[in-house]
Parts: sequence; structure tokens; C-alpha cells
Amino acid sequence: EIKSTLELAMERAKKIEVSPEEKEKLKRGEYASKAKGILNRYLNGDLNIKGLIKELASYDGNAKDTIVGTLLFGLVDAIDISIDNKRSLEAIDILKQDRVKPTLDRINKLCKDFDEEKGNRYKKTEKEIRKRLDGMGISGTAVQPVVDYDEIWHHALASLSSEYETRLVKL
Repeated sequence: EIKSTLELAMERAKKIEVSPEEKEKLKRGEYASKAKGILNRYLNGDLNIKGLIKELASYDGNAKDTIVGTLLFGLVDAIDISIDNKRSLEAIDILKQDRVKPTLDRINKLCKDFDEEKGNRYKKTEKEIRKRLDGMGISGTAVQPVVDYDEIWHHALASLSSEYETRLVKL
């Protein structure tokens, strides 16, 4: 009897056994993939905090532990000094059941300090651009410097971001 390649492959696959450790590793990988999907939906706003909790409630044991661990890692990784971290911090707080509240408060304060300092540096850069324009004979109430495209602003923002990212990592 002539067998197709597929039939031969299927016969060989039946003889292959997977150890319990390998099965567990595969399951953890599957749970981690599910967690990444949940994380993406949550961070993109497609899933609110109640939906996140509800979705986690459908898992138990090792599955839930793996999913929560992967979610926490992803949420922490998503924290960035230059964006609003409210969703990430809220989810971390709930997943860790208020055990990291002081750290989250320090992260919030650091982000607020960053925003305040960014505003101050923006105004300072705007004044520097006005002085530069004044030196070229360009002045008046109609002159509105475009700070966002200025090289001085980009350097100031990069420096500030680097400084605060370093402080964030230390928390």
C-alpha cells in the first residue's frame, strides 16, 4: 500500500510523546499569549478595568498566576514618563491588591513633575526663540514661535526625558 507523505507524518507524530514538563511549558506559553492579548486590549482602551477583572476571573490556578504575572510585567513595561500612565497604574494597583500603592504614588508624582518641568522648559525655549527672532529683526505680537520644531526644544526634551526615565527606573 502506498501512503501519502501526510499519512506517514501523522503515523510518526502519534509515536512522539510529550513530557509533563513540556506540556506545562506549552500551557504557560499559551497563557502568556492570552495575557498579551488581554494587555493589548486593555492598554488600547478596548477593555476597561472591570472587563479586565471579569476576564481574569474566568481563569484559576496556574493559568491565572501566569496570566497575572505576564500582565504585571507588561503593565510595568508600558509605563513611560512622557505619557499618561493612569490605565497601567490602575491595573497594577488592582492586580497587586494595593500592596504597591506607595510606589505607584511616587510614579504618579514623578510623571506630574516631568509634565511641570516640561512646561517650564517649553516656555524657556519659546523665550529663547523669541530672542533669536528679535536679533534677526523679527518681532511683534503676531510672531508665534513654533517650539515643537525647534532643535533647541528637541535637545531640551531629550535631556529631560532621559533624566526622568532614569529616575523612573530607580523607582
